[in-house]
Amino acid sequence: MRVLHTALSASPNPGIIQQMEWEQAAAVELKIPWTTRIFLPEPTASPISVSAGILSGNRVTRYLKLRLSYFNWLLTSSQEYDIILLRHTPHDLFEARFVQKHKSKVYSVHHTLEMPEIESISSGIERCLRSSLERIIGASVLNNAWGLVGVTEEIVQFEKGRLALKQRDKQSFVYPNAILCQSTQPPDLRGQKPEFLFVASKFHPWQGLDLLLEAIRGTAHEFILHLVGEVPTELGQRCQQDSRTIVHGPLGSADIARISAKCWIGISCLALHRKNMVEACPLKVREYLDSGLPVYAAHSDSALPKDFPYFVKGRVDVSAMFSFASRMREVSKADVQIAAKPYISKLALLRKLYTEMMPERNSLDNT
Repeated sequence: MRVLHTALSASPNPGIIQQMEWEQAAAVELKIPWTTRIFLPEPTASPISVSAGILSGNRVTRYLKLRLSYFNWLLTSSQEYDIILLRHTPHDLFEARFVQKHKSKVYSVHHTLEMPEIESISSGIERCLRSSLERIIGASVLNNAWGLVGVTEEIVQFEKGRLALKQRDKQSFVYPNAILCQSTQPPDLRGQKPEFLFVASKFHPWQGLDLLLEAIRGTAHEFILHLVGEVPTELGQRCQQDSRTIVHGPLGSADIARISAKCWIGISCLALHRKNMVEACPLKVREYLDSGLPVYAAHSDSALPKDFPYFVKGRVDVSAMFSFASRMREVSKADVQIAAKPYISKLALLRKLYTEMMPERNSLDNT
């Protein structure tokens, strides 16, 4: 069973590229016929990227050229594979047309609740138009695809709810985000003052940074909060008013690891309710745990056991975070890393997905 997992990105997203590189490396180690590719407008150094070579043009022209190039490439490439895992792009007519023509091969892959997310990051006419288009076009993709894949059970059930009634027994799989775990123990440079790490490629509203800053403002606790990622201007100005908060901006993995070694806990999303979600499996949670950082979040993590001791769901409450961090100070980072590995390992989760899909594919091929 030959599988192609592919995604289209209008701009290089380091998190998505890294996740897909890990997946390809895991497939090689597992010796399964699985290819991972991300399609981008311009060349990058990533071994799993494919470039459209689109360097000029206005926004509309680039949008159309990129999609035409991607789906022409995908049309040719798909002939070599039995299954196409196609990461869903909201309201993309090119995607809908491709899936309609190749429905017996395609599994639609979803990483979020599309309409609630659109509604949380846009406004006015754009918000209404994009959300309405996704309701129609996204439903077409889902109904025509052979199956669907979601990174959480919540997402799978949401997408199933968009299907026509006769389609709701469609094959579906949960495939959580995961990483290639480190082979070495994480360094432990924790000091006497608690330090917290909050990472996001961009602090969108559902990260809840505004809620955390408001909670901090009303406390006298001594700690350091490290913010890594793109912080909106208004929130950055608020950060400058509190010496306990350090804004690092976007950093590479080596710099994040140096900060993580000093930290007591990592902080995950604090406002997923803003896009109607209650559970997630963020990549940063996996990276925190692999670095030996217990995690505090305002959401459930669907891939971790409910009684997993190094992930705590709670309110946006600095005292609760401080209490959790103090308890975790007594635990070694190595113990956290070891305990988390079975649930965050890309090797384990890719093997599980491939094994689960094989009987379904064999059933289809024998009909």
